[in-house]
Amino acid sequence: NLGMFGQDLSRVVGGDMAAMLNAFKSWVYVCANKNATTAASVPLRLFYMKQIRGGKLNFPTRTVSDAMLRDFTKRRSLQPYMSKGLPENVEEITEHPVLTLLENVNGLQDGYGAMTQTWIHLDLAGNGYWWLKLGPLGIPAEYWILMPQYMTIHTNKTTGKIMKYVYKKGLTEFS
Repeated sequence: NLGMFGQDLSRVVGGDMAAMLNAFKSWVYVCANKNATTAASVPLRLFYMKQIRGGKLNFPTRTVSDAMLRDFTKRRSLQPYMSKGLPENVEEITEHPVLTLLENVNGLQDGYGAMTQTWIHLDLAGNGYWWLKLGPLGIPAEYWILMPQYMTIHTNKTTGKIMKYVYKKGLTEFS
């Protein structure tokens, strides 16, 4: 059972993420890596819609260009947000803890590497998991990339609702 680029797919069984990740080498890996590095290169930005009445944001912002505002109003996915206020009330947040976290992931990995690895997992296994380590105030202080083949999703048998995620690699297990 050979794949499009000659790789042996006989071990790949529906839902077996380890086999999915191990089976894809050569051209498929090259393509997934190209997609991942390109996606990881896109600068992440955070936007905010100023409220019409009062309220002040505690983070530095800058005005959004007219061209970007026109683009925002055309995007179907942004319509629910853009309809709640005037487009000129949109500002870009330039400094925020989430932006810092996404750039300074943990002591071993930077934002580009973490995003690249996440996108490779999404392309090859269909899932990309992060473990968030909370700081003293209960706010994420760092995150770690988890390998999708070691993750199990536990659902309610009646409703199908996700109850918990369990990560198990060797003797290490946490949820």
